[in-house]
Amino acid sequence: MCAGARLAYDGRGNAVVQSREELEGAVEQLGGYGQGLYAERWAPFVKVTSAAALSILVLTTKNAATSISMLPAMFASRTAES
Repeated sequence: MCAGARLAYDGRGNAVVQSREELEGAVEQLGGYGQGLYAERWAPFVKVTSAAALSILVLTTKNAATSISMLPAMFASRTAES
């Protein structure tokens, strides 16, 4: 998945990329490399038959000097009651 750093949610501001050949078209669709794009990777999940849900969030940051930092992965789970 190629996504914009801003407003990339609910299917907006992102494009599915399944090969290197599709990358340039996705970048163009999202306004070019200057728009602050990032890549997401699909994670294989096994369908859970309970009412629990799991979210995994990994954040990277970049400052004005283009120093990139990755924050630790955060996991959140909830049940139908929460």
